[in-house]
Amino acid sequence: MSKRTKKVGTTGWMGPRYGIRIRRRVQDIDRARRVKFSCPKCSTPTVRRVASGLYRCPRCSTTFASDAYIFRPAPSIFRTEKAAEPTSEKEAAGEGKG
Repeated sequence: MSKRTKKVGTTGWMGPRYGIRIRRRVQDIDRARRVKFSCPKCSTPTVRRVASGLYRCPRCSTTFASDAYIFRPAPSIFRTEKAAEPTSEKEAAGEGKG
């Protein structure tokens, strides 16, 4: 990073235009876009943003849809749910039905 854009980073092209709040917001988005996220399927930190809202893991070749700039996977995309545990002692003993 050159001395000219040490503080402003990737928003240096904007110069004094648009106001500091918008420039900082754009800078935060640019930083978030470049981060590698962990894959919910193979759990490696290789998921990258392909387009707005689309993310791809090159290792397992899986494409995900998420937020526009930050990857937030759905809570149960690839998790296997355990069988429902009995809620009472009667159901656990097999007396709950019939």
